[in-house]
Amino acid sequence: MTWLKPERERIIPFSLPLASTESLSLKKSRKKNLIGRREQVDFPDLGVFNITAKIDTGAYTSALHCHDIREENGVLYFKVLDPGHPEHGSTVHHTLSYTQKDIKNSFGENERRYIIVTRLKMGKRTLRLTLSLTNRGTMRYPVLIGRRFLKNRYIVDVAGLNLAPLSIQPESIFIPAANRNSIL
Repeated sequence: MTWLKPERERIIPFSLPLASTESLSLKKSRKKNLIGRREQVDFPDLGVFNITAKIDTGAYTSALHCHDIREENGVLYFKVLDPGHPEHGSTVHHTLSYTQKDIKNSFGENERRYIIVTRLKMGKRTLRLTLSLTNRGTMRYPVLIGRRFLKNRYIVDVAGLNLAPLSIQPESIFIPAANRNSIL
């Protein structure tokens, strides 16, 4: 069998016409902070400070490890973290402002969770965060930050840890007991 030698192809450079910027509706871009795959965060409304959070772009929602979660007469009661955790406080938090939602857990199973809104401080920024309350006792990190919170705010460097720019003065470390019991 003989192989025919193909003729040499002639390459002609070309360029595509660029779209007119007048026809595009461009959003005003805001500065996105660089963060690592794990960050130290504070929950000032809950009296929890300097806790390690896992930044998980694969998870849609954010979650906080809680226990003794109960609903009585339209009020949601919960305790943050386990008694064995160094940041654990025996404070029972309560809120009137909450919802419930079916969320897929890390095993792909749907579970009904309570959802609250609280403030999260990561680096210099303090923002509102929607959290699901769940038992993360078997997980390595008690806080999981999902892409719903991260979107349009942060860029995640998966090779880095604790990259959020730190503020010079931390927010108040002392939270009066009257303010700790209620997050909203």
